Amino acid sequence: MNPGLLAVERAGVLSLLVLIGLSTAVGSGMAQSGTCVLAPQHQGVTVPVEQIETHWACPLQSIISDYTTANKVGPMHVRLSEPVYRYLLDRPPMAATLINRLGLSPYKSEVRGPGRFWCIDGEGTEGIVELVYQDSTNRIYYVEGTHTSTLLPGISGKAVVFIKMIPGQEGQGN
Repeated sequence: MNPGLLAVERAGVLSLLVLIGLSTAVGSGMAQSGTCVLAPQHQGVTVPVEQIETHWACPLQSIISDYTTANKVGPMHVRLSEPVYRYLLDRPPMAATLINRLGLSPYKSEVRGPGRFWCIDGEGTEGIVELVYQDSTNRIYYVEGTHTSTLLPGISGKAVVFIKMIPGQEGQGN
């Protein structure tokens, strides 16, 4: 790795662990409401449930408890300095613009409220991404989206995305 780069353990484009549930149950309700309780461990990932606002307990629980697929991807190394990585992670529209300018993909993104973004990949997938929780090394996102293509029927789904970021060093100690 080059000096000042960030090694990131994460799953998929935005995750260390992605739990996708195709259920349509969305409820309301820190990580416990009157009817919904989140466990502090999910698929081997520790979740700071005591820090999650109560209104997220039911939407997250319905996906985490009744998921149709769970994936763990990573670690992935992102060759960016930590401040630049965090800046782009906090600003999806800026990241999408940069990706477009570099000719990597036709991404688009718009702010739809504090910590809430609409995103589209230009290849049939779009949705809303909401930041549920963040601290210096963890992020939790709630995602609702769809995918349309000419080969498959339309697909809609919901996901909980966990990201764990760990600053790393290259072999020379930078």
